Amino acid sequence: MSIIAATLGLGVIVGENNGIIKNYTMGGGTARTNDINDKPADNVIEYEPTYINTEDTIIQGNNLMLEGIIVKEYSYQIQDISFETLFGTDKYNITFGVDHPAGYKLIAYTDGVGHYLNIDSCLCMTTIFDEWDNIQEGTTIQISPYDFDSDGVNELIICVTNGIDGLCAVFSYTHVDDVEKINPFIQELCVQIQENVILDGNSLQIIIGSHGIIDRKYKYVDERFMVSTW
Repeated sequence: MSIIAATLGLGVIVGENNGIIKNYTMGGGTARTNDINDKPADNVIEYEPTYINTEDTIIQGNNLMLEGIIVKEYSYQIQDISFETLFGTDKYNITFGVDHPAGYKLIAYTDGVGHYLNIDSCLCMTTIFDEWDNIQEGTTIQISPYDFDSDGVNELIICVTNGIDGLCAVFSYTHVDDVEKINPFIQELCVQIQENVILDGNSLQIIIGSHGIIDRKYKYVDERFMVSTW
């Protein structure tokens, strides 16, 4: 099985509290911040990702390299972690951290406007969230863009797992003219996982058991996921 990253500029930022640290305190819904004011001029994007092999990450694949962040041994005391990435020609800052007074926050910012990306409300049975939407301490979290359909616009993958139980969600992105009124991110998939998932071209494969048995394969076709069982 051969896996090749669908777009150039892919890598991973790995480690405790790595990435660009920004301490945001936001409310719900659409959030504003003055910390992001680097609106690119004339659609010229300056972007230098960091690269790392993904052998020990949640999202795996043969020779696959992904951009993003991974948090190992998540705790309620971590600082916000963020990274910048491109969705087509649109540059976003993806920020993850502990929300207040409880729960987590996963927010996509551009031009001073942010949108919450919620994964705890998806139709997926998992024990990694408590009744206040807190993520279990000690879990591993990976957030990475990946171009499933090779159209030059990344989708965003979020995986949270304790090695036994977890979930994987995927958000698609569509450029909009007014990000203050329209959230350009739409959740296309949210499935239960155990320890790892595998990317293979336009498909995401769910692994179960300690022997790496493929349970389900989700193919991204015509901007939606289709499932097949093995």
